[in-house]
Amino acid sequence: MTLRIDMPQRIEGNFVKPDGSNDSFEADSWVRANDSVLSITLFTGFGTTLGEITYASDSVKAESSVMDVAKLKTEYLVADFQICFYPFDALRKNFEQAGFAFSETRSGDADFVRTLSDNGKTILTARKSGREIHLENVLRRYSYHITLGEEN
Repeated sequence: MTLRIDMPQRIEGNFVKPDGSNDSFEADSWVRANDSVLSITLFTGFGTTLGEITYASDSVKAESSVMDVAKLKTEYLVADFQICFYPFDALRKNFEQAGFAFSETRSGDADFVRTLSDNGKTILTARKSGREIHLENVLRRYSYHITLGEEN
């Protein structure tokens, strides 16, 4: 990661369960990310900590007293974060080495649409416009809408 992030974020998510029904969640979060650590702390609207995800030294750890972290696919959460916030060229290099196509269309200084695909089939798309990010994973049938807070 080339930039430092230290900010609140509002996360709203939707996913399709194995039985085909939809479920959703929403949480406030505080995100700290730099060249050595990614830490995402999730809160309720009342400020109660729901859990924390930490990625450092090539390992991911999830802790929560209220969520079943064994069911979380923390590696997907970290990958989604990287797609939304890491430098495009570094991501493209890694995805291409793994046989995927990764493209980006930019508008303005900070807005973009990033698409990950395999043999022409879209796996996921991330769109950033102003302080809003929308990530949709078509393959795994979930999406996030993130509203960025102010940097500290």
